Amino acid sequence: MHYETPDIECRQFEIVIDGPFHRTASGPVIGVVYIHAGDFDFPETGWRDFVAVLLDAWSTAVLKLSYNGAKAAFMFMDGPFNVQLTREGSTVLASFTPETFIARSWSTSLLFH
Repeated sequence: MHYETPDIECRQFEIVIDGPFHRTASGPVIGVVYIHAGDFDFPETGWRDFVAVLLDAWSTAVLKLSYNGAKAAFMFMDGPFNVQLTREGSTVLASFTPETFIARSWSTSLLFH
């Protein structure tokens, strides 16, 4: 996997969720889930991970930011990928790691597909 390391400003980022979905033998559901910001997909377009587990944790993170929380995180289960969210007034700074890509989101609203 190769990443560019641009700094961009975008008005929103989207959580992209798509099938096919597959239930593992131990129960969790795996499907396509990644974050789209501007023209960048993180960790990558078509990333497969534990959809229900991520959405549960990420919805808690969004609620935390919505109620004047200063920091929250979107952690991916498969791999060392995460998005650190820092609220600065009405702006949310999203830092995508392990890479140094940083995007500014001007809205805390997320679009679900």
